[in-house]
Amino acid sequence: LLLALLIAPAQAADLSTLQAAADAFPQDYAAQIALARAADDVAERDLALSAWQAAFELSNGNLEASLGRSLALLNAGHVLEGQAAARAAAAAFPDDPDAHKTLAWALRHHAPELPGTWNLLAADRAYVRAFSLRPEPDTLCGAAWTRLALGAPVAARRDFSTLLMENPGDPCALDGTAATRPMVRFGGGFSLTGTLYQ
Repeated sequence: LLLALLIAPAQAADLSTLQAAADAFPQDYAAQIALARAADDVAERDLALSAWQAAFELSNGNLEASLGRSLALLNAGHVLEGQAAARAAAAAFPDDPDAHKTLAWALRHHAPELPGTWNLLAADRAYVRAFSLRPEPDTLCGAAWTRLALGAPVAARRDFSTLLMENPGDPCALDGTAATRPMVRFGGGFSLTGTLYQ
């Protein structure tokens, strides 16, 4: 707790310094990116979104700013806009695995204004595309959790097992394996019958 109390003022000072630099040099892409990342780190969602948006506009939508803006929209609760931005990034950068992972993550979010609109099948396809471009454990982990959410525990367990074979201590794989562990249920009952004599 004491460490957190000591770190918080330092982070606030760093953030205000970065914000002052971004305000002084609004056309400086690096200043906007630094502010966006620092704001993300301390969960200043509106400030992060504003800085990512500025970086996106300054860069004409480069990959870094496109993905950062997508995630900032999601973090700020603008799910539909975040999903649209992630779709645009994946379309603009079709050979980049991070663009497809960001799209998959965005599609797993639930838009409160549209209950039940998870697009899990599209998220699974985006994870598959990202994995085909660059096989990474976190991509397979995302795919496995998506498959579990889709109601395919056998496929999810297979993916988690693959992760465990490559890295026995992988926290995602351990959590996923526990979540997909087959359960044995025993059932039964009993009844009582009799005759009442008077």
